[in-house]
Amino acid sequence: MATERNVRARLSHTRSLPGTFPLKCEVTIWWLGDRFHVRDTSGRSASQVLGDAAAPEGMGRQPRTKEEFMDTYAEPDGAVDIFGARSTEYGLIVETPGSDKYEVETKTLLPAAERLFTADLAGITAGARGKLLGRDTIEYVSFLGGERGGFHHRVRRVVAGPYVLLHEVTDELGGTGKARTEVVALDEGVVQPADVQPGSPA
Repeated sequence: MATERNVRARLSHTRSLPGTFPLKCEVTIWWLGDRFHVRDTSGRSASQVLGDAAAPEGMGRQPRTKEEFMDTYAEPDGAVDIFGARSTEYGLIVETPGSDKYEVETKTLLPAAERLFTADLAGITAGARGKLLGRDTIEYVSFLGGERGGFHHRVRRVVAGPYVLLHEVTDELGGTGKARTEVVALDEGVVQPADVQPGSPA
């Protein structure tokens, strides 16, 4: 249950889309009880960080305009910190440099923190078994969209207990799009209250 969570995970996130510079970044997620903290140090905007988990196509917030495509070739500097709790209506986003702070509804922030945990797998057949980070894993494969929707993506998840250790999305309509998020470090029982409090060094 969420009230029992005490875990810190470091994730490696990569993405390649046609016409854009490949993305490679690191994300850290802390959970303590129902409180969470997500940090992305790639220099991307908060909307891009939140889009990693919330975009319906499964490949994050994709560039639409010429300016957004050009931005993928930039080398931004900065970080986004997202704080919240499942029991509160609003959480906080802190963007640096500048230390801009603003409140956002928790339901908007939650997918970025919850992506560490197993979503509803009902109806998906369990596949290959293996090991990752020393944990026994099961692979699940599903699909998003369809030709009528303009995309058809294969979603591969490698699950160990409550955790999604690998989440990979690939374009199945002949494109080259691909997004991959892998947990590279997972530590349980190490999170302190300061780790999930705004203004405290994590």
